[in-house]
Amino acid sequence: DIQFVLNAYACVMYVASYIMKTERSMGELLKRVATEARTDELKVQLRKVGSAFLTHRELSAQEAVYRLLSIPMKQLSRSVVFVDTNPKNERIAVLKSNESLSQLDDSDTNVFQKSLIDRYQHRPQGLQSMCLAEFAAKYVVKYERDDDACDALPASESDTTSTQITLTDGFGKMNKRRVEAVIRFRKYNKESEPSNWYRAKLMLYYPWYNEQTDLLGGYSSYAEHYRHVSTDVYANESKYTKADIEDVDVDQDGPPEHLWSNIAPSTEESRAQSMAEGVEQLTEVSQQDLHDNQAILTSGASALHVRFEGASNCQEIPADQYRQYLRELNEQQRSIVMFHRDWCKKTVVALKEGKPVEPYHVFLSGPGGVGKSH
Repeated sequence: DIQFVLNAYACVMYVASYIMKTERSMGELLKRVATEARTDELKVQLRKVGSAFLTHRELSAQEAVYRLLSIPMKQLSRSVVFVDTNPKNERIAVLKSNESLSQLDDSDTNVFQKSLIDRYQHRPQGLQSMCLAEFAAKYVVKYERDDDACDALPASESDTTSTQITLTDGFGKMNKRRVEAVIRFRKYNKESEPSNWYRAKLMLYYPWYNEQTDLLGGYSSYAEHYRHVSTDVYANESKYTKADIEDVDVDQDGPPEHLWSNIAPSTEESRAQSMAEGVEQLTEVSQQDLHDNQAILTSGASALHVRFEGASNCQEIPADQYRQYLRELNEQQRSIVMFHRDWCKKTVVALKEGKPVEPYHVFLSGPGGVGKSH
């Protein structure tokens, strides 16, 4: 049983699939529990689903010992905070508990728990120039015993310092974290959703108080506002994000040095290995016609280099020499040459008739000395 692992993502997927392969029967059970508990409060639903998962799954002896002794299953050096950058009408809000809702007047619309964005809009004037991303990374809710406990989960004491801020309009207090949290957020595609892309950038990295008016800032569109404040946005964004591969114009600018391992992992690995062995790799292309088809790594004295130089400088093989080469080929070698010849003919015809060109696919494998180079 062999599984090819070609990159880091494949490695993670293989390990995760192997670990979770005994959990496949859990899907129907969890669906049934979720259906039965759909009329309960959200926290009760989550508790029932979690209980069903923990009591009906197979687990190793090591995990059983960890759970019996209440040893933490994971440890994080930083907290992770999700910032909901969806449009306001698409965001998910959590209802207050039934007990809290029963104490409200029938006309009271304050039925949802306070969110991170609500608290950001009620930050004190001393934090006026702070963007939402920085606010989410640096501050966490502080709860008193008489506070509304259903607003959110309380933060652990080890995650905070004594520095506090008091939010306006009775939105409570927040503590400054000892270590900034990692922020997560939805990433929009700039080409397919340009309006949301610009809006999310302004929402995360430019200070605002009123979402309805400040994000537009008096401009006709989010894009126009973004262009006028792009310097401030870049400065704040650089603290929390790095350039993504999809944001890099590789054709025009070339890939940044730190992205080579993502764009061409096998090439980067070979290059690093050659450097470690003291081997210098040179890429030489002697003819423009061969530029897009062949990159020859030469050492200056290799047999392959000599043969390539001779072939590339020869414009056309004489007919007698071509026939002699064909007579020296065995059946399998001849089939490769004929496949290439037929593909060239079909390609010329397709280009003349304006039809799509069939991709050139050949897999050539075998141990050393069987005649692949010949």
